[in-house]
Amino acid sequence: MLRITDSLRLAGTKLRVRRIRLSITVVVSGLLFAALLAGLTMLMGAQRSVEEFDRGSLNSRYLVAQTAIRPNNIEFTSDLTARAEAERTQMIKDKQALAARLGLSYDPKSEPPIMQSFPDSQPYPNDQSVIVQRLIRQETAKLPRLTADAQWQFARTRGAVRQFSIQSIAANGMLNYMERGIESFDDKRQQNNQPTPLEEFKQQFGSITTIDQSLLGGYLLANASAKPSEIPLIIRYQDAEALLGLKPLDKNASNDTQLARLKELRQKAGQLTFSACYRNPASQELLQTAKQQIQAAANQAKKPSADYVKPDREYAMPSANSCAAPAVVKDNRSAEAKRTEANQRYFDQTFGSAQPEPAQAKFTFRVVGLMPDGIEAAQSDIGSFLQQFLSARLSYTWIMPRGSMTTAAQTAFESTIQTANNDQGNANREETLAIYEFSDPNKARSYLAAASCGEGASGGTGATDLFAQPEPAAEASKTQKSNKSICLPHYVVFASPTGSNSLVNYDAMERLKPIIMWTFIGVTIIAAFILLIIISRTIADSRKESAVFRALGATRLDISQIYFVYTMIVALLTALFSVTAGLIVVYIADNVFASQITATLRIAMTPKDLTTTFRFWTIDWMVISAVALSIIAAAVLACLMPLIRNTRRNPIKDMRDE
Repeated sequence: MLRITDSLRLAGTKLRVRRIRLSITVVVSGLLFAALLAGLTMLMGAQRSVEEFDRGSLNSRYLVAQTAIRPNNIEFTSDLTARAEAERTQMIKDKQALAARLGLSYDPKSEPPIMQSFPDSQPYPNDQSVIVQRLIRQETAKLPRLTADAQWQFARTRGAVRQFSIQSIAANGMLNYMERGIESFDDKRQQNNQPTPLEEFKQQFGSITTIDQSLLGGYLLANASAKPSEIPLIIRYQDAEALLGLKPLDKNASNDTQLARLKELRQKAGQLTFSACYRNPASQELLQTAKQQIQAAANQAKKPSADYVKPDREYAMPSANSCAAPAVVKDNRSAEAKRTEANQRYFDQTFGSAQPEPAQAKFTFRVVGLMPDGIEAAQSDIGSFLQQFLSARLSYTWIMPRGSMTTAAQTAFESTIQTANNDQGNANREETLAIYEFSDPNKARSYLAAASCGEGASGGTGATDLFAQPEPAAEASKTQKSNKSICLPHYVVFASPTGSNSLVNYDAMERLKPIIMWTFIGVTIIAAFILLIIISRTIADSRKESAVFRALGATRLDISQIYFVYTMIVALLTALFSVTAGLIVVYIADNVFASQITATLRIAMTPKDLTTTFRFWTIDWMVISAVALSIIAAAVLACLMPLIRNTRRNPIKDMRDE
């Protein structure tokens, strides 16, 4: 048996004799594995860095937002139409009787018809009719309801572990920012194609979302709180800049400058309060009336006109810091006009056609949190890509936390806005919103496939036509209990990922795993083929040497040992080259790109700890070991066939041929 030291000495001799061949083998095979190692190391480093940024954010959570809407669309059958016509006839008689008693004029022709149509179209219900609206509410109330509890129970059967409340609040009217506490009565709007940051900030008013506070930990500022008279609000970083009067940073600002700005905003944003004046449409109209009256009176004073007629009521503008209604300074109506107006209002209220009274209120907001600006703030191609896939946003409107932070002022604000929305006539449109969290991404995917249905929805099972005849309540209940679908007639249900692209990122990583596996296998096969050629050539060139060794008494095992040691040395040299070259590539990439990516992620993900950095550089021993073992495996595979073929050759024939 040949000693291992002798095998090493003989293998080393072969390495020195064929240095060029050895170098080509090591470099070519090593570069393949170096590229593989660099890619895997950068992927692992990026994953770990993103996980650091993810702590406290939504990217590590699997959230699904669900909206269930039951529109006020029902099939207006001939029986229902006849019923509506009968009620309209009776209402006209009642109105005629009450108008005669109150001394009011009433024209039955002013009453909107029950059905209306356009040329070449079928008649359809006239939603301007109060009778149609009332009948729709009555009929929809008879249909099976998809309650919030039923939705949550269905989500639980699909693996949901938490439920969070969410509500979209849109003002019916105007919610105007009061700069320095002053309401602007100027009707001019920003006409510049590039509005100022403050103008962009003002455009956010009128659209606010309330979200369960337990979901907002990553956005809230340290020690954030609001007084009972203040409304807590989470705004964008760029909004905080506008309120603080800070000039937006140049798009080419250094990473240190951007980091300093983020720290400054977090330190100062919690001190920000601002006021807004809410006015419903009636209040806005009254304000315009007062402005027009004052302007007309001023024009009359400068240049008197015989056509000028004093209004029934003369108004004065409210103080700019009050958010009050215009006050009546002089009432020019006669007693008869006042009585007629009162009777008309009583008449309208009796039949549900009275216009809302002017409503206005001043609210004070307190900034308690900050959220990312959005994808439009990206500063480069790579930054745009990272922000798209890694930014975490629950809403593109401002957010009011709902929970322990809720204040009396917030409750009053929501009540005011909700009342205003009800005045729009949407009371017969039922809508529920919720966010469900899943611990497993596959369960979230399963829920998404089962919980979307209705007109325009996709992915759900058992989708229904909004205008179809409703199934019996018993059948609807049976459908829900089957846990196969959440769908009910007349409902549209939309379910979609929210908060982040965590599900997309998970899918990307899952799809990447087989690619990595097959890449490993492919590179190993290519390297093994290269080594096979080199080792086969080396063994072929050494037939005479092998024959001499055999003639001197060496066994086949001894010969195999020499070439196996030679192959292992080549493999180790290749592994050393691959690891060194791969880590050098990672180091260079880290120094070139890491700082830029760090700045982008700080803006997109806004981690709690702003010193968090992104690094490609990491020493992942699992990756290094996997690459090294792949090289050794390739080398072993490459040397087996030549060794078997060589040891079976006749040494006498090889010496004669040489």
